[in-house]
Order: sequence, then C-alpha cells, then structure tokens
Amino acid sequence: MIKQRSTSTQVWIFIVTTSLLILIISFQMAGRFGLFLGLCLALIFHTLIFIWGDGLLLKKFKLTKLAGQDPWGLNQKVRTWILTHRLHLPLKIELMILDCDLPTAFSFEAPWKNPLVALSSSLIKKLNQEEIEMVLIHQLCQLQHRQSIRFAIFSLIANTVAQLGLFLDRAWIPNSVFNRKQQPFLTLLSPLISIFIRISHSLQDQYVIDQHAAQLIGSREKLGRLIWKLEGWSLTRPMEILPAASHLFIVNPSRIRQKNNLLQFHPATQSRLEKLVGSFPV
Repeated sequence: MIKQRSTSTQVWIFIVTTSLLILIISFQMAGRFGLFLGLCLALIFHTLIFIWGDGLLLKKFKLTKLAGQDPWGLNQKVRTWILTHRLHLPLKIELMILDCDLPTAFSFEAPWKNPLVALSSSLIKKLNQEEIEMVLIHQLCQLQHRQSIRFAIFSLIANTVAQLGLFLDRAWIPNSVFNRKQQPFLTLLSPLISIFIRISHSLQDQYVIDQHAAQLIGSREKLGRLIWKLEGWSLTRPMEILPAASHLFIVNPSRIRQKNNLLQFHPATQSRLEKLVGSFPV
C-alpha cells in the first residue's frame, strides 16, 4: 500500500511538473494562444505516456496471456519466488507468450500497471524446464532493478520518438514512391532516443541484473551458458523489434540487424559473460 501511494504521488508530481513546464514555455513563446497550445501538447504528451504508451510499445508483439494451460506451473512458481527471495515485486505478474520463432524473453513494468513478462513460444519449445525457469528468474530480477517511474517514462518516451521516426521514414518520398528502405528520420532522432534510454537506467544495469539472477539461480555458469545460447540464436535468427525496445529483452534480439550503434542498448554479450563467469566463451 505504501509503495502504491508513493508511485501514485510520483506520477502526479511528474504530470503537474511537466504540464507547468510546457505551459510556461508555450506562454513565453506565444502568449495566451500559447497557453492553449501548451494545454493541448500537455494532454497529448501525457496520453501517449500513461494511456497509450505501453500499447504503442507492445503492439508489434503477438502476445497471449499464459493462463489455464500452464504445464510448468510458472504462475505459481513466480509467486513463490517473489515471496521466497523477498523480491520487491507485486505478486500479480502478467505472464505472456510471445508468438515468434526466436527463443527470447522480455519484461516491462509501468508502475501504474501490472508488471509483464513475456516468454516466446520458441523458447518454451526449445529450452528444458530448468532453463525456462532460469529465464523467468532473470526477468523477475530485471523487473526489480528497473522498477521505477523514471525507467518506465523515459523508455516510453524513447519508444514514442522512435515510432515517430519510423512513421516519417515510411512517408519519406524515396520509400513511399520508389519502395526503398532508407531511415533518415530515425537516424536523425537516434541521438535523442539514445539519451532517453540512457537516462532511464544505468549503463551498468545489465551486469547487476545478471549477478542478481545468478545468485538466485545458484550458478553463474548455468546462467552464462544460457545467455550464450540465447545470443547464438539471436544472431542466426534475428527478430524485428522497435528500435527503442531491445533493452527490455534478456539479450538483444536484433543486434545483427541494428547497424546504428546509438540504438544498441545492451552491453556486448562477451562483456556480460566475462563479468558473470570470468571468461568468454563459457
């Protein structure tokens, strides 16, 4: 209850602060008419973040809720792990199945909604039960270490800017008329997207998550081999994702396709494994 009140307070402080800032800037630029424009901009901005934000982020994924048929009992195990390991997470975690050919997983939480963990259908098929549980534990650790309004808001802002870039690129004349695949607007907006992602969480965040997950699993080597295996699949069967979403995944599912270094938000797997087990390859 205390956490819910704290989150609600932070959300309202953010809404009031950003609204006042937008209104002040608009008034200074255009007087009374600027106030009206500022009010409209503030409404659009907060609607994108708090109402449509996660929908815009997740719309590219084919997700179905893991309920009813749960042969591994993952829903119950998640609740047990949260209580046993005293994770600072709500017991209500939305477990989802992601329909794709790449074995992968991602997680995301907007503090004003239930946390979400998605496991791909291919991961369920290709990994054994112990490996599936390790992936799930890793994603719970990821949720805990990124459980902040700062992470959610700046991730959603970065995603909105990336979607704007993609929309403008689709309307770009060489692409729409000559069927080319140029991305001038996304490239132009990449530094801004990168700044928002960097603000959302620490650059060392992934290393801390790996260490915490290995502690709960009880083996650095097992987690290291799992990450290496998932990285290998992502390089041979990359997945098409939104440019500002790769940091939500256990490994970057589109590293080999992403040529823009500003949109690479995961540390290199070699670096992760060297910090986790002390060597690469495992």
